[in-house]
Amino acid sequence: MDARPQDALCDSMNIGKFHSLPVWTVGPTGVLLGDRKAHVILPSYEAPPGLKKGQHLRVFVTTDSEDVLTATLREPLGQVGDLVMLSIVDQNDHGVFADWGLAKDLFIPWKHQHGRLTPGAKALVYITLDNIERPVGWTKLVDILTAPTDELQLGQEVQLIVYGHNDFGVLCAVDSRWSGILYQDKIHGRFRAGDTMTGYVERIRDNDKLDLSLVPVGRAGTKHATQIVLEALERGEGFLALNDRSPADDIRRLLGLSKKQFKKAVGRLYKDRRVSLHDDGIRTL
Repeated sequence: MDARPQDALCDSMNIGKFHSLPVWTVGPTGVLLGDRKAHVILPSYEAPPGLKKGQHLRVFVTTDSEDVLTATLREPLGQVGDLVMLSIVDQNDHGVFADWGLAKDLFIPWKHQHGRLTPGAKALVYITLDNIERPVGWTKLVDILTAPTDELQLGQEVQLIVYGHNDFGVLCAVDSRWSGILYQDKIHGRFRAGDTMTGYVERIRDNDKLDLSLVPVGRAGTKHATQIVLEALERGEGFLALNDRSPADDIRRLLGLSKKQFKKAVGRLYKDRRVSLHDDGIRTL
């Protein structure tokens, strides 16, 4: 039985992820999990006794020290797409290794690091795959956290992980995908890198950063977006050259709002008879 990274993997069996896989064959070197199209070996020393064909096991799919595709019953501290705090345990000429709970430590190349890491340090690490489908880590989060998308809404509940500080407040990874800030005047106590908490989207700024809150925004979020539109109308002497057909990028650039947030705010203002809608934009009544 042999399963290597170059074997075709279906969408349901991705390296660096947990899977529930059926037992295909039980042999002396291990248990073959999956099917003829996509399969992986669980080493015999990890296999529970009495396994039967068709029985499902929850395993983590990764690569071993020889870069051979393998499954394990051990649970790592995170999977691909996660941000986790890890301890650095070793290094070589090309980077460092972090303990993420598996027999093979997670490699973090020098070029992926925000600052030079050394054994004994702890770092917030983003887990991803390299160009030959091996799990690797990144600490240079500026390369990982992307610009917000229209799927984010004002008041939306999100999961925050602290990754730094600046003169204005605490920098957070939002759902491990975007960057946001908790301003100093809205928080109490001290926050350290790796701290996790529930937060809420308060505003999307022109620089694609998110203003965050630790308290629910709720209806106040719509009111906040409405105020942004009103302030823009005031600056434009009662006219704003945006409407529901305007490109989302233009709305975000001018107001720091997603198109959905903008339309919701304008709808509220129109219902309250505070604006009129036109082909070239909106006007204050």
